[in-house]
This record gives sequence, structure tokens and C-alpha cells, in this order.
Amino acid sequence: MLIAVFMSVLLAGLIYQLMKPPTSKICGSANGPPVTSPRITLKDGRYLAYKMRGAAKENAKYKIIITHGFCASKETFVPVSDELSICIITFDRPPDMQKVIQTPSGLQRMMLLIFKNWLTNSS
Repeated sequence: MLIAVFMSVLLAGLIYQLMKPPTSKICGSANGPPVTSPRITLKDGRYLAYKMRGAAKENAKYKIIITHGFCASKETFVPVSDELSICIITFDRPPDMQKVIQTPSGLQRMMLLIFKNWLTNSS
């Protein structure tokens, strides 16, 4: 009886080890995948990845920053942006949005930070 309990616990432990997902790898870390998007660093050390689409920054008549909802990503594409000479910046929100961007003023501050950083640091 004791051997059967021991074998059951051992078998359950082995099955758990086989089913456990591997540890996640952070982009840009030593063993993680490379960072593929340009990104800016926020004041608290977090990163925001962004993507520019449409007309070049120097030639654009309008510069628009688009934030996405929960069903989209920074890969959102607006096909008429080239024709209308619009430069569109889409960005991924920071992972812990609970306190940062739940108010309209928080979202506005985030967009202004991205736009100022983009104007000063990108080529």
C-alpha cells in the first residue's frame, strides 16, 4: 500500500514536470529574443515599443499617434496614410496599465511623452 502511494506521488510529480511550461524569455535579455521594434524608455525604466507608418516624418503634413485597444497591437495599419501624407505612430501600451493609463489625462501624458521622444531621438 505504501509503495503504491509513493509511486503515485512520484508519477504525479513527473507528469507535472513534463506539463510545466518553460520560463519566459524577455526580449533584449541575454538569452531572450532580439528587440525588433524601436522603443523608448519611460521615466520609471519601462520600455514602450512603437512603429511608424505612412509618410516620412520630414515630409508629413500631419503626425498622428494612435493607441490601440485590447484587440489590436502596434501593427495596426492605415493604408491611406501614404496618399494623404500622414505619419502615423502606433505603440504598444506598457504591461502594467492599471495605474498609468486608466484616465484620459494619463493616456494624454503617455502620448505626449512618445511624441516628444520621437521628435528628438529618431532620424
